[in-house]
Amino acid sequence: MKYVLVLIASLNFASCATPYQSSEGSLLGGFYETPLSETKYVVGFEGNGFTSRQKALSYAIKRAREVCSENGFQKANILDRNDTSTTVQTNAGNTNCAATSYGYTTNVNCQNSPATNVTKPGAEVTVECAK
Repeated sequence: MKYVLVLIASLNFASCATPYQSSEGSLLGGFYETPLSETKYVVGFEGNGFTSRQKALSYAIKRAREVCSENGFQKANILDRNDTSTTVQTNAGNTNCAATSYGYTTNVNCQNSPATNVTKPGAEVTVECAK
């Protein structure tokens, strides 16, 4: 029973959009920032297949404002926005087989699973912080 509950919790967790969190140590994605100078940063957000592009951009801008505030600045001027979304292929190369037996004969029928493209939204902004 314990394993069934873990499996159900894992499936629920895996089917959710990326939450607003740091990407450090996260398998689901999240936000990150890279300082360019004392007042300028590149801030980004990487989502999963359940995250919208608009949400990824919204989270990047939200984090940019937080980075400026955390460093003692009152203003966050967005200088540039970039779509860093990626598309990955899933289920490529999986083969499904079914075997049927009739007396002493066994027939095996195999089919390749079709590949599915999944877009993982991402956004990066360059922000300049000011007093």
